[in-house]
Amino acid sequence: MNQRLDAELKSKLLALLAQKGSITDEIEFLESMQGDLNRQLLQSPKSVLIASSMELIRMLKDVNAKALPKYSKNMVTAEFRYIY
Repeated sequence: MNQRLDAELKSKLLALLAQKGSITDEIEFLESMQGDLNRQLLQSPKSVLIASSMELIRMLKDVNAKALPKYSKNMVTAEFRYIY
């Protein structure tokens, strides 16, 4: 029984760690992009921003259209199947 519970616990832990890694990567990407955009907006002359506005809009649309990973609450349940 303990082996089954340990195996199930390990499986759940690995699934959660994989989700955490994916979410962390996504957050780092978005924070980096936000920093780059903020630098451009604060440091670039208005004429440069106007000239590159289509590129900035395209970049933001690409991020917005990007399919986000879906994490279901049921994917890793808190219950253990092998209690008895």
